[in-house]
Formats: sequence, C-alpha cells, structure tokens
Amino acid sequence: MFAQNGDELLLNSTYLEYIDGIGCEDLFYYGNYATDSYWRNEGINNLNQALAANKAVLVTDYATFKGKIYDSYSQYINNGYLPYGAIRDLDALKEYSFYPAT
Repeated sequence: MFAQNGDELLLNSTYLEYIDGIGCEDLFYYGNYATDSYWRNEGINNLNQALAANKAVLVTDYATFKGKIYDSYSQYINNGYLPYGAIRDLDALKEYSFYPAT
C-alpha cells in the first residue's frame, strides 16, 4: 500500500510499518516556485524515515521550466527518492532528455 502525501504520518512507527511506500507532491517546487525551505526540510526529514525503513519514496513536482525540472530531479535523486516531473493535469506522461520516463 502506498500513502499519498501526509508525510508527517511517517513519524508514527505503526503507520510506517503498514505501508510499502509513499508518494509526495510539490516538495521542492510548487509549479515553478521553490517551496518554503522550512516546510521542504521538514518533508525531507519525514520522507527519510520511510527510506530508513526500506520503503519507496516517489516524488512529483509540477514545474514547467526545464531548469527547475532538472533541479528537482537532481535533488530527489540525491536524496534517494524516485522522481517524476509531471504536468498538473496528469493527462499525459512526460519524458525529459536528461531522465527518460521509463
């Protein structure tokens, strides 16, 4: 079972035990705007609880500028998360030359 957002629940060990992973949106960018650093760092700390428990962490940002998409992918990969740069409507798969959607 994968949870969607609600990363603060990862601090509950019982909750964490019963999930296989978590999906998180808008961690580094909300659209093309960088998210608040305090909120972002709290999210990273929470998501790292899932990684420490060998759970998958899937992340999606909805930036449309290639530089911001690349930045979010880089940060997610460096943190050990599985990234995807989507469009907010979620009506098409996107593929980027620096990281194919496979």
